Amino acid sequence: MGEPKDSNEPERAEPGPEVTAPSTASGDAPPNDEAEHDAAEHDDATTTADAPPPEPKSPDDAPGDEDPDRPDTADEPEESGAVDPTAAESRPEPTSAPEAERPDDDAPAPAHHVAHHAAHREPREQPPSAASTGGLRGWSGLRTLLRPRLNTSQLIVAVLCAALGFALIVQVHQNQSDNLSSLRQSDLVRLLDDVTQRTQTLEKEQSELTTTRDKLKSSSGSQQAAIDLATQRAEVQGILSGRLPAEGTGIRLTIKQGTQVVGAATMFNVLEELRNAGAEAVQVNGVRLVASSWFEVHGDTLVADGQPLASPYVWTAIGDPDTLAPALGIPGGALAAVRNTGATAEVTTPKKVEVTATREPGTPQYATPKPAATGSGS
Repeated sequence: MGEPKDSNEPERAEPGPEVTAPSTASGDAPPNDEAEHDAAEHDDATTTADAPPPEPKSPDDAPGDEDPDRPDTADEPEESGAVDPTAAESRPEPTSAPEAERPDDDAPAPAHHVAHHAAHREPREQPPSAASTGGLRGWSGLRTLLRPRLNTSQLIVAVLCAALGFALIVQVHQNQSDNLSSLRQSDLVRLLDDVTQRTQTLEKEQSELTTTRDKLKSSSGSQQAAIDLATQRAEVQGILSGRLPAEGTGIRLTIKQGTQVVGAATMFNVLEELRNAGAEAVQVNGVRLVASSWFEVHGDTLVADGQPLASPYVWTAIGDPDTLAPALGIPGGALAAVRNTGATAEVTTPKKVEVTATREPGTPQYATPKPAATGSGS
């Protein structure tokens, strides 16, 4: 058992740990030299125990929660060898608190405070794994590419493209309406009537052809129907080719030449206007005009299909008079060109006109008939 400390020893600024000397087997105190050596070791152990531990380098290196049952080794000095009470009494008494016990603002916090703060520190977020980082980076890059980006230059280009498209649309509509916008209301009404009459004529022809087809398909009277159809086609072809004379409703146009000869192109324009209006048979001064007809001027003489013509030039055309007459009188049309040469033109619509001139069609030089199809469905 160790001996108690001397009651007459003055109190220190802060009591240190009690030092006891272990008893030896014989109960005798060790020699003085050995006691002094043990006292020095005790002082070193005390200084080491009182010194604060080094601050951990990172939050991960901070000590965790300590075991409450485990004694705090930082507050208790390590036990050293036996210390002689007389040696402890012979040490000089400190007149002030040790350097380690003085409060110092720059001194590091004690180890138990560091451990306490480390235990309550929020856990640091773990960095995402390489796979998740790559996936997030890929999706974010894709969203960045797909996200629309609008800057000033793109906005200007879009506005210019929209303006250009609008201008093109307006120009197209204007070009389509220019051809008819310059005509008068009466001319537009006449053109509408012409188109309507032409439509009615085509519908009538379609109805006749449909009736003929039905007769040919029927078993009874098919032979006679075929004969009648062949005769009708021959007559039609004879009228159109100029091989047969014709009569019917139509117009008569009389052109009187002025101081200058009416040009070949002007006369050909008159023929084209009549054909476009649906004329089925045309003649001028006894010359039958067909698809191969032509005009030319020899000196002061107008020639049609090689035959000279003299003024006045009398045109006879079989067709719908309500279509033929307006077609010739269109502003800027055939009659306007005739009058520009100094000639006069007059159109009449008798109840019946006759085309008496005929001509034999020539042999085609290049065209040949195509063989009829022999399929079962024909």
